[in-house]
Parts: sequence; structure tokens; C-alpha cells
Amino acid sequence: MKVTALFLVFAGICVADTIWNWDMTELPSGWTADEYWDFSTTGTHSYVTASTSGPYSVSQTALMCSDTLTVPEYLDTIVVCITDDWSWDGWYSTGESNCYIWFRLKFVSGFDQTIEFDSHSWGFDGSPFLSRTAEVKVPVQGGEEFWMDFKSYAGASYGAGAEMAWNIESLFITDNSSTSLESCTWAEIKSCISNGNSTL
Repeated sequence: MKVTALFLVFAGICVADTIWNWDMTELPSGWTADEYWDFSTTGTHSYVTASTSGPYSVSQTALMCSDTLTVPEYLDTIVVCITDDWSWDGWYSTGESNCYIWFRLKFVSGFDQTIEFDSHSWGFDGSPFLSRTAEVKVPVQGGEEFWMDFKSYAGASYGAGAEMAWNIESLFITDNSSTSLESCTWAEIKSCISNGNSTL
């Protein structure tokens, strides 16, 4: 697995340890991806499209799956952090069109945690290019195993069409929130040190 070990991420006076960090410019070792995914210097990208002018249904599905990961014994919570963007389009005359993206953690115990989900159907309009960084806290048990599933889908029937484009720029997992913590000024940090505050 191509995983980069990082030191400590500081946000204010709080610290987060990065447990896993993946270089999404290439398929990480041990992962699988179908032909609808490609990789470049800006991350991994999928594009699926489906259209029909007759009385039948068509679809495309992009699938990518990580290898199996084991939660460190000392953790009861992990934070999944993803920076991604996506856009969609759909149209219909007499049929139906639909598309979605879905990123889930799947645990051997049977528990699933959805990290990213967006869905559109029935002749939706084209979207702007949406971009965000999501942080999702997931309760875990030390030693349990899980893997990550990524799915992008476009389907159409009876004179309809749909498409979905999804780009994943960054993906890592920490043991604490890495970007949403309240920040401190250097003056506040120095004050904490000078007062012997043990939280630093």
C-alpha cells in the first residue's frame, strides 16, 4: 500500500495524527479500480454516461475499492477526510435518468458508514462544478477491519440521458479533526507555554 506516514497536524493548540494518507495521483497498491477511473497529477477521476433513444435501459458504473485496513488498537474514533469535486447532467423526454456518487467505509462486522453521497434523477439540469472538503467522524473498535468503496453511476431509460464526473484530489484518515478545529494566534500559544498549560 502506498501510504505516507506524516508527523503531527497542528490546528490551533490541538493535534491530529494521520493514520493513513493516500497519493491519489495513482492507484494505491492493493486497490482495485475498473476502466472508468483514471489517474493524473491532480488526483483520480471517473466519468460515467448513459443515454438511450429507444424503449430500453442502459447504465455505466465506476467502481474502486481499497485493500483491507485494520484500525489501530488504541482508537475508538477515526476521521475520514476527502477533498473532491463533481458535476452532473441529465435529460429525458419520455423516460427516466439518474446518477449518483457514493463513498462508503465497509466494516467486516457488517457496519457501513457513508462518507460522500449525492444523487439526482428524473431529468435534472446540469450542475456547476461543486468542490468541497468533507470530514466525517466514524466510531470504531481497535483491531477491526474495514475497506473503502467508491461508486459512481449513470443510468437512463426510454429516451433519457445522464452523466456524472467525479474527481478525488486528496484522501486521508486521522485520529482527530484536522481542519475544523479552532485556531490560536502565536500570542495565545506563547501565553499557554509561559503559563505552563499542559494542553500544549
